[in-house]
Amino acid sequence: LNHDTWGRLGQIAIPVTVVSGEHSDTHQEPHLTTFVDQLADAELIVVPDVGHFVPMERPEVIASIVQHILGDPSPR
Repeated sequence: LNHDTWGRLGQIAIPVTVVSGEHSDTHQEPHLTTFVDQLADAELIVVPDVGHFVPMERPEVIASIVQHILGDPSPR
């Protein structure tokens, strides 16, 4: 069953933050930029020196991104 997910990305009306590792072997440029460009309100963050598993490789970076999104810039 095809839900035309790619064609419906523009219908997402909330802010989206896409996080990818610089050396990801599954999500690379230009796919990431094309993906983010399909969203109405999106930001792409590429984390340097990591692969596909950013949350496992650099959990402190993910925590910082989440804190920033939630409006809490202070580290925990």
